[in-house]
Amino acid sequence: PVGSDKKKPKKVWTNDEIGSVGGTVSVVGDPTAKSDPATKTSALPPEGAKQKLAESYRSQIQQLQAQMDGIDKRIAQLRNFKGENSNPSGGINPNQGYNMVPLEDQVKQLEDRKKQLQGKIDDLESDAKKNGIEPGDLR
Repeated sequence: PVGSDKKKPKKVWTNDEIGSVGGTVSVVGDPTAKSDPATKTSALPPEGAKQKLAESYRSQIQQLQAQMDGIDKRIAQLRNFKGENSNPSGGINPNQGYNMVPLEDQVKQLEDRKKQLQGKIDDLESDAKKNGIEPGDLR
């Protein structure tokens, strides 16, 4: 019969019951290893590598900041936009690109993009700090 070999329900052991479990218990790590602070090496990079790393962070931050500056300029253009046509002949300028998205939505999209870029800058600064690079070294 197919239904005759029912599985036993799994047992969940609590901390109080684990001492009564027979057999061996698997432990992660080496219990005989001692933590000796003198043998630990620093996770921070050497001074020369630290300088190159700081330059890399600085370059990435400058690129992101340049993108944010471009977004600020575009937001200012959109906020100062007037529905007037400055073309003296009137009508639609075929050389001008037009966007059908409402201005408020365009500004919101740009502000959201700016927040994303600021988040990336914050992440880079946080990573730099973890690597022993001071915020002043990134400017």
